Amino acid sequence: MNTEREKILAKLEKLVSLAGSGEEQEAKSAMETAIRIATENNIELSHLSHDARPKNEMKKEEVGKGAARLPVTHRFISDIIHKFFNVSIVTSGDRDSGRKIWYIGKNEDVEFAKFLSTYLENTFFRLWYAYYARNPHAKNARESYFLGLWQGLSAKLKETKQNIEQAISETAKNSYSLMLVDNKKELENALTVFFPKLRHTKGKDINVKSSAALADGIAKGKEINVHGGLMAGKPVTGFIS
Repeated sequence: MNTEREKILAKLEKLVSLAGSGEEQEAKSAMETAIRIATENNIELSHLSHDARPKNEMKKEEVGKGAARLPVTHRFISDIIHKFFNVSIVTSGDRDSGRKIWYIGKNEDVEFAKFLSTYLENTFFRLWYAYYARNPHAKNARESYFLGLWQGLSAKLKETKQNIEQAISETAKNSYSLMLVDNKKELENALTVFFPKLRHTKGKDINVKSSAALADGIAKGKEINVHGGLMAGKPVTGFIS
């Protein structure tokens, strides 16, 4: 008789498989359900058996709406998604033609990244408004606060990743390392295919206008619970500046 966890894993495998092969609305609903069930049961979708994943895994998807300006949180959230969630992000366009944002990665990673982006955007602004309400003099400190949130959350995710890697048995560490290398190569190859003329540019440096806002942001960033925040399924629409 299957254990309860085995039943949950089997259900997740079916949902993820459907998300990669069903009709658009059906696939979207399946991925939403899979993310909700996975977060409720503390299961990483990437740990499911390879056979359960969509056969055509790598994809690019436009997630921007052609706005004249990128969200002010974009650089921070994009960096987190790229470093910790196996998705590369490309931006194109300008103010006149409209900015576009592309997510590149495996199907289930891109779907998760879209939910995560909205959740983090909403969370960054919610925490900023709470800080600003306590510190009305800090009107020009928003970017410093967002920088702190990014630093704090990045540190937390890095520590979590290291703890997971340390907990892996010696026999599995080699396979895990090979998987990370393969994922990186797949992403690099996908970027070359989807964007053969891609140019890498460096964002402008951030001028920290408030060390107090930066410090508070770092502390609050370390408290952000990524999986817990997504347990309700699809997050509410975030704020765009």
